[in-house]
Amino acid sequence: MPPVNRLLWPEGALRPDRMFWQVALPALAAIIVAGFLVLPSILRINLAVLLGLLVAIEVGFVVAESFRAPGGTSAVPVVTEESFVIEPHPILGYRPAPNQRATRRRTQGSAVLYDVVYTIGPAGWRVSTPPGPDAPRSRFIAVFGDSFVFGSGLQDHETLPVQLATLAPDHRAYNFGVPGYGPQQNLAIVSELPVREWIAERRGVALFILGGDSLARLVGTMPVHLAFAHQHPLYRLDAAGQVVHAGSLTTGRPFTAALFPLLARSATIRRYGWPLPDPYSRQNLTLAAKLLRSSCDHLRHAFLLERCVLLLHPTATALVPLIDRLRREGVDYLDYPALRERGPVRVLHPR
Repeated sequence: MPPVNRLLWPEGALRPDRMFWQVALPALAAIIVAGFLVLPSILRINLAVLLGLLVAIEVGFVVAESFRAPGGTSAVPVVTEESFVIEPHPILGYRPAPNQRATRRRTQGSAVLYDVVYTIGPAGWRVSTPPGPDAPRSRFIAVFGDSFVFGSGLQDHETLPVQLATLAPDHRAYNFGVPGYGPQQNLAIVSELPVREWIAERRGVALFILGGDSLARLVGTMPVHLAFAHQHPLYRLDAAGQVVHAGSLTTGRPFTAALFPLLARSATIRRYGWPLPDPYSRQNLTLAAKLLRSSCDHLRHAFLLERCVLLLHPTATALVPLIDRLRREGVDYLDYPALRERGPVRVLHPR
């Protein structure tokens, strides 16, 4: 995924990382010391033993890392060269810079894995025009997702939306996929951005595709947050169970955002790779299902939507628990494994 420029905090504002070090950490230390002084002696001893055990475990993993042999490999490294430009966006976190024709080339030794061109239109979305003359089309097919929909490593005419439009010549394809996007960007696109200006046709279908990392991006797990998603939009369920936009993964949970870099320094957490918070908890599965239903509802309000379908990527087996929540919310989904059991399935995505 291309690097993302960090959004700057307003000058003079107290940044979340500074809030943690200047406010939260001293307050936590004061609470621990005060609690330690007022606790009965037996509880003090137990607390001291617990803290000592945690420190010993951490030191043990640090020592183990220092003695670990450097990871060597005889495999030829994969090299990626690209001119693809990503720019910050106040709602989506980031998006492709509009009006660019970017190259991306990936090689392994002397072998060229792919050498492609990404054409980004004036609205910041990848162009999805099938090859050949542009035939009249009265309906649309809007596809939402991440790099799978965007078509990383594919030419413009090879992407999934273009393949679908080729099979349905009465439909014009719109590619709303961007590498690294999660379900929350899908909702932000259809609810807070001028999607009606981008889609010329009034009648059509929408397809949302979720991959194995989609829920981790939705809740902003620590690895995802630290890698690229710190400014992804944050959605929560309010007291009435409705989906609400609560800022970004940084502004909407400043202490969590400040704590993650500290936790990432822990050798214990690096050893076990704990995905904090749990993207597959009941609450987060419910959030995902309601968010997807809300995305379809917004499109139905804006267009004469014939169908709104969710596709769980065939390899995303971790998303199976989401199916029950989708049924409860009335979200139409494609059971791809069951479809394959009925007979051969034509593969539309070249890679």
